[in-house]
Amino acid sequence: MARKLKRLEVMVVWTLSWTLVLFTALQNGLPMDIDVYDLAEWCCLGELGAISMNNDFVPVEVPDFTRSDWNKVKGFSHAYASPADEAATMAS
Repeated sequence: MARKLKRLEVMVVWTLSWTLVLFTALQNGLPMDIDVYDLAEWCCLGELGAISMNNDFVPVEVPDFTRSDWNKVKGFSHAYASPADEAATMAS
């Protein structure tokens, strides 16, 4: 039980730390590293972890806060390399 509690405490502290960093950036007018959907996903990890731990560590699905529009967020682009760039990197 103590081990389960320790993992939950670490997840909660980590999530709260990132939330503090993001809100500080927002207060100072700095660009945020992640959007509100990513923030919602990161903040739900503590609760989902607790649900999983209380049920013998069963997998818990993370909700899709974007309602399947995660790939259509305005101004968002993936940072994936093209297949040619990836092949060139792997060859060197």
